[in-house]
Order: sequence, then C-alpha cells, then structure tokens
Amino acid sequence: MWQKVRKQWKKEPIAILALFSAILAFGVSVRSCAISEDSLKQSQVQFKQERSLILVATFNSEHPEHLAVNLSPLESSFRLLRGEAFIPRRIYKDIIPVDGFGKFIHMGSVSAALVNFFAKAIPGEKDIAKIVETNLPVILRSYYVTKGEAYTDVSLYMLSMQVFVIEDKRPSITLTNFTFIQRLTGVTERELDELDRIVDDDTGLKVPARKP
Repeated sequence: MWQKVRKQWKKEPIAILALFSAILAFGVSVRSCAISEDSLKQSQVQFKQERSLILVATFNSEHPEHLAVNLSPLESSFRLLRGEAFIPRRIYKDIIPVDGFGKFIHMGSVSAALVNFFAKAIPGEKDIAKIVETNLPVILRSYYVTKGEAYTDVSLYMLSMQVFVIEDKRPSITLTNFTFIQRLTGVTERELDELDRIVDDDTGLKVPARKP
C-alpha cells in the first residue's frame, strides 16, 4: 500500500498533500466538536446552578417555645415570592402556606399537632426528664425570582428540633436548624408517603453522598 502511495506521491504530490491535510483537518474538527460539546454541558450545568434556590431559616429566639419559621434565600440575588410546605401527614395533613417574607403561616395549628405527636411518641414518666434531638422532613415548593426570571423549586429539607418532656407535662419543642437535603422533581403521593416513612422508627433518611 505504502509503495503505491509513494509512487502516487511522485506523480501527484500536491493531491496527496491535500488529502493528508484534509484528514488532519477532519481529526481536528472532530476534537473541536467534542470540546465544544463538553463546554456546552458545563455551561448548562453552571446556568442551572446559578438559578437553583437554597433556603435558610431563622426561628423566634426570644420565645423559642412559640414555634415560628422564617425562610430567606441563601444568595442575595434571589427573592422568594411565596411557597408551600409539606410535613408528614400523620402529624399535620394540611399544606402550610409560606408568604412572600418567608414566614410559615398557621404555625399555631402546626405547633399543636407537633406537641400532640410527640406526647404520644415520647410519653412522660414520673420524676424523669427526657430530651430528644430529632428531625422533621419538610418538602418545600417555592416560587422565586432571580436574574429577572421567575422559577419554581421543589426540595427536601430537614427541620431539626429538641423535644423536652418533663414528667407528665406536655412536650416543649425548640427549633434548632434547617438543612437542605436534595432537589425533587415534584410533590406527588409517593413523596408525601416517603415523609411518613422517614419518621417511622425503623426508617431513616438516606442523605445523598455526593461530592463536588
């Protein structure tokens, strides 16, 4: 084969050189396309990350026994418009509205439901004080604005709390932390059932073990 190429090279050197140049150009073109595709994927990931909402929470520090949750975006370029919170239906069946200031509405009813739940789950005993650290799974559907566009986010968070039970008195609850867990595709019966399974004694929350 190479003998034929050498003979052809002697006869038509310009044509052979053009052929090799075309092959080289094709290889460079293929590599450039692959690099462009990788750059496009990275740009798409960056675009999505820059517009993904993460919320943080503050609580009523002056009166911790009066449960109050106030949400705000982690990044200042985001503005929360409103939202809806879902907690395990075995504790509270209704949707919890979140206003434009990030405040959980109807927390009086939610607080009473939590106290009733923990009164059954952690029964008081005479001359014994109990302190329990626990987490409440919360699905948040948020409507927000960033970079001049409106978006919707559905994510799973964990609301941490301390529950105090002194003898036969009603439980006292103090909210301590609010942690982002993962993004969800929506709020369906499956996700709502999963909230109940998380609070079961034999079911734990599986936090995704991702790395940057």
